[in-house]
Parts: sequence; structure tokens; C-alpha cells
Amino acid sequence: MEAERAGACLPLPYQATKSMCVLLLAAASMLSSSHTTTAAAHGAASATASPPPAALLIATADDQQALLAFKDLVTGDPHGVLTSWTAAGNTTAGVCSWRGVGCRSRRRRPGRVTSLELASANLTFTVSPFLANLTFLGTLNLSHNFLSGNIPRELGFLPRLSYLDLRHNSLQGVVPGSLAGASRLLVLQLEYNSLVGEIPANLSHLQRLEVLDVGSNQLSGAIPQSLGSLSRLTYLGLYLNNLSGSVPASLEYGMDGDVSIQGDLYSYGVLLLEMFTGKRPTDASFQGGRTLQSYVASCYPDKVLEVADPGLRHQLGNGCLSGGDVCCDEIDAEKLRRCMASVFRVGLQCSQEPPRARMHVGTAIKELEAVKDALLND
Repeated sequence: MEAERAGACLPLPYQATKSMCVLLLAAASMLSSSHTTTAAAHGAASATASPPPAALLIATADDQQALLAFKDLVTGDPHGVLTSWTAAGNTTAGVCSWRGVGCRSRRRRPGRVTSLELASANLTFTVSPFLANLTFLGTLNLSHNFLSGNIPRELGFLPRLSYLDLRHNSLQGVVPGSLAGASRLLVLQLEYNSLVGEIPANLSHLQRLEVLDVGSNQLSGAIPQSLGSLSRLTYLGLYLNNLSGSVPASLEYGMDGDVSIQGDLYSYGVLLLEMFTGKRPTDASFQGGRTLQSYVASCYPDKVLEVADPGLRHQLGNGCLSGGDVCCDEIDAEKLRRCMASVFRVGLQCSQEPPRARMHVGTAIKELEAVKDALLND
């Protein structure tokens, strides 16, 4: 599979602008304005972890200190998610009941912190390297926040880490090669950030890895052929980067050819929803599990005009776009609703989970061509 497919968004809006009329031309013009697209992805975890039984509410001082050091770097917590994170005198009895913290419940060494899940908590912070002191940590989910700075290389020193999810943030810097040291990693999700540099070739050491997604960053360089040794990998996301080369054939065949095109479709689906609603997936109104997809789905298909971008709706209603460069007969409300519903259907189906549930690229093209025909013809 060529890098064009592995490292770039599905080129439909660029390729089809000349042949698709009013509505799709609007999509292309908005796409060319270089929006940074983010979206609620599959399986975003709740920021609240169920507390363990009272008898197990113990943790080591190191765990408490590591978590308090993490909190010290939080500069924004508008919903008070971390208000429970306070030291209880000279004890650590409350750590396992802190919001987002999960603890070990086995008899052997009970109470050690095993998970930190603060997804979609609207936190502004940088990641503390002291998280590496949580030596029993297996799950770290900080996705869908306002996380900036670099990924600490120390995260690669966590011996039990199996799930690392930092997607949909504003992380910068490189993907640290030290992550290859977290040999138990099953899931590594870093998509929708601002990471630069090359994909570390030594990620091939993560032989248990099943999901690797670094899509929608600013990565460059060649796709490491060493990734072909990841025999357990079921999903590889390289889309929306500046990568060159090809995906290792062993991965492409092992994943039934879904290595990148499904990721491209997901990004394209989210992009369509963003362009035609005028809302970004990081909009402040999307809280408590509400996403751009659920926002559109709540009005699909009969009330789609309620979520359509008011400016675009006005332009289409007047029959002109792009300062009068493209004009057609005024579009009646019902035709506009049907066209919007068709576009939103493509966006919703292209961004479904799991990847195999997404609309086929050929079907998406046909449906958008049908929108063009509907706009041009009575």
C-alpha cells in the first residue's frame, strides 16, 4: 500500500471539487482552510473509576506522591475532577478512592494503583514524568483533554503498562523511542496531536501490540519496515501525516488490507461532519460523553438542518457560494434537508466503530456524487 493512502487523508474532497457542485465545493473550500480535525473515537473511557472495597483502600506513599505530582502540573480543572485528590494527613488511605484512580484488588500487594483514567475530563496539563513511579500501572487514559508538552520518555519504564491512550490532545515533540521498553503494551493511541519527527523503528519490540495509531499528527520520514514484525497487530493508523514509503506487506495482508484506508475514512467522516456543522469535535458543548457524531446523529435524518452550519445553510438557500463564483437556482428547504442528510449519513457511517463497520470508499463517492446530481437537477 502506498504512502499516499497510509499517510494522507482520503483525497476525495480535493479530487472531486471540479465535478461536484455547490455543497461539495463548499466542503472543499473549507477543507483547504486547514482545519485541525479532532473527533471522539471509539471506546473513550469514563473519567470516573469505581472505588475498590473499603478493606482495600490502601496504597503506597510512592503512589500518592506520584499522583500528587501529576496534579501539580494540572493548570485547568473547570469541573473539579481532581478535587478529591488530597493527602489525608499522614496516611494514603484515600488514594484508591480518588476520581479516575483504580487500584489492585488481589490479596498479594492489594491497593497498588493499576489504572489512571481521566478521559474527556477537560483538564489542562502536561504529563508528569513521576507517573513512572506507579510501577503497577497497567492503564493510562488521558485522551480528549487539553494535554500539551512532550510525551515523557519515562512512560516507557512502566513494566506493567498495557494500555496507553493520549489521543485527541495537543502533545508536541517526538514519539519517544523509550516506549519500546513498555514490553506489555497492547494498545498505543497517540492520534490527533501535534507530534513531529519519525516513527521510532524500535516500536517493533512491542511484540504484544495489537493497536498502534499515530494518525493525524505531523510525523515525517519513512514508514519503518520493522513494524512488519508486529504479528499481533490488528489496527495500524498512519493517516494524515507526511510519511513516505509503504506499509510492510506482512501487516497489510495480516489485516485484510484495512491497515490505513479505514483510518482515512474515519478522518474523512469526522471532517465532513465538522465542515457541514461548523463545529469542531473539541467544541465546549461536547461534554459528558457527547461527541460531534452523537450531536449529528440526534437530529438525523429529519432535523439535520438544525445542526447544519447556519452560514452554509444561508449561502445555499440564496443559491450562491464563494462570493458568487458558483451559483445555481435557489434550493428549497426540503431538497436542502435531503442533501444535508445524505452528506451527514456519509460522515456518520465513515466514522463508525469498529473500522470494518465503516462505509466503503466507493459507496461514499457514489453518495456524494448523488448529492451533486440532486443539487444540479430538479
